[in-house]
Amino acid sequence: MTSTGDDIGRIVAQLEATRAEEASGVKRTAIISLIVGGVIGAGVAIYLQNPIGLVTAPVAAIIGGLIAHSMAASRWNHSFKHLFVATVARKHGLEYEPNAGIEEWEFMATGLFNQEPDRYSTEDLMHGTHEKTKLKCAEIHAEYKTESVDSKGNRTTHWHTIFRGRMFVFDFNKHFNGVTLVLPDREASWLGGFGETLQKWAGKLGLAKGELVKLEDPEFEKLFKVYSTDQVEARYILTPSLMRRILDFRQALKSDVHCAFFGANLYVAVSSKQDYFEAPSLYQPLEHSLSPEKVHEHEFDVRFALDLADQLNLNTRIWSKQ
Repeated sequence: MTSTGDDIGRIVAQLEATRAEEASGVKRTAIISLIVGGVIGAGVAIYLQNPIGLVTAPVAAIIGGLIAHSMAASRWNHSFKHLFVATVARKHGLEYEPNAGIEEWEFMATGLFNQEPDRYSTEDLMHGTHEKTKLKCAEIHAEYKTESVDSKGNRTTHWHTIFRGRMFVFDFNKHFNGVTLVLPDREASWLGGFGETLQKWAGKLGLAKGELVKLEDPEFEKLFKVYSTDQVEARYILTPSLMRRILDFRQALKSDVHCAFFGANLYVAVSSKQDYFEAPSLYQPLEHSLSPEKVHEHEFDVRFALDLADQLNLNTRIWSKQ
């Protein structure tokens, strides 16, 4: 560990000074804009002999304040991520790159999502080694677009989410011959036996990588469907113990979980609408917005990849790389 609780306390104090200075700067800019706008507005009103010119003052204050707020909020978010989040990450042995992420080609190569994104963004990359396991994770928002035309010929673009959440990549210490996907099972839960038939045909028609794999854990199969290009390898990977860990993780999280065993890695995509590691309010003292409880929440989000590696027992090397 390269950081301590004292370091975090010092960083929070430093950030509070930065926050207060940025907030004061926004207020000063708004006041100056109001004064300058008032002077100009008064001159215009006198020249035109029309009080409409006085509207310039509040308009100038609003515009100046909004511009100042936007610039200050950007600097504040940058400071928060590079100082606070990076310090928490280093405390847990991870490097943090707020403007980096998981490349689109890698996201698509997993085979977890068939739809090609029209818009793809990724940020908040963390990477490092936890005991024996190399790992990385990042936020991802992948979307595709559709267009509709109304009766008057007006065209409207609609954006649809393919995936939004965090993707975790773990070294599995094994080179996989095929690709095995563990996906949320919606068809079987909605449509019963007919849903299972649809899943089988999805593999046969190339709508999913590989063919549907039937496993011996009915509880697991209620929540997940498994496709693989190598049926034998899929059963070899998905031991009863690992299936139980994935199931427990899914039930504790109460969110969609997608897993891919691909290359030499395990990819875990966890759906979430939360925006992680964003700076708290610029206009509220950190003693309120970054309380010890909130610091603990950020630590939990940073440690999530490490805890997931532990929960899935990835540091127990039952295979050797070939």
